[in-house]
Amino acid sequence: MSNFNWDEKKEQAAIHFALGRLTCEEIALEVAVTRGTLEIWYACDDFQARIECYRIKILKGLQYRGLPKLVARIGRLRQRWNQTDQVITQKRMA
Repeated sequence: MSNFNWDEKKEQAAIHFALGRLTCEEIALEVAVTRGTLEIWYACDDFQARIECYRIKILKGLQYRGLPKLVARIGRLRQRWNQTDQVITQKRMA
């Protein structure tokens, strides 16, 4: 059984670590704790496990929702670029 007492600040910190967008200092400011407190949490195995759980959820979300949308958008942009390139090439040859 876990001795780590979870609360909203710890959950938010774990999510921020999983996202990987903020530095430790920025995460500490965001969840209103000191960097020392954050380091104590980060050293805990339960906290590390929660970060990894959130990372997996984030990656699965990207895989099933975000990534296919991004690939489709890139495909549409590539098609539009090819059409524009054809028009420019035809006008040069005219």
